[in-house]
Amino acid sequence: MARVIIIDDSISQRKDIRGILQGDVHDIYEASDCSDALDMMEAGTPDCVVLGLMAAYFDGMLALDALTEKMSNRNVTVLTSDD
Repeated sequence: MARVIIIDDSISQRKDIRGILQGDVHDIYEASDCSDALDMMEAGTPDCVVLGLMAAYFDGMLALDALTEKMSNRNVTVLTSDD
């Protein structure tokens, strides 16, 4: 079982990603921005982060830099989509 943080400003995107991963019985956490995710990481480093790169409320590339700086494994999957 992996600890996964999904970061996306879109609630529907987070829900869709959670739905895909949920069947694999992971511990899944959701964050609407990088700041929330970094707070969650204080409780423990995730095994994987799924990051929505295109976001209205945060810069995805800056978020990627901040996240990988805090993670020893640097296992980040980047997703991007547009309505």
